Amino acid sequence: MRGGTGDTRHNIAYPASMTTLEITLPDDLARDAAKAGFLAPERLAETLRAQVNAQAKLDALLLEGLECEETEWTDADWESLRKRASGQ
Repeated sequence: MRGGTGDTRHNIAYPASMTTLEITLPDDLARDAAKAGFLAPERLAETLRAQVNAQAKLDALLLEGLECEETEWTDADWESLRKRASGQ
């Protein structure tokens, strides 16, 4: 059985609205996921969820930037950015 609330592959209850994705993982990646306490499908789902959330946050920040007032950058602004980027 695939998808649906009755699906219990890997003892994971999958919601009815999920799409099935089958992948083959290298043994070392599967072992790393297991050591971290994840089954490979859980780890992949967590990684994809984090990526989607990061993209949504980036999109929101870009839209916020487009809506703000334009200003000229000063030398001090650029220097501040360089320091932040280098971790100072």
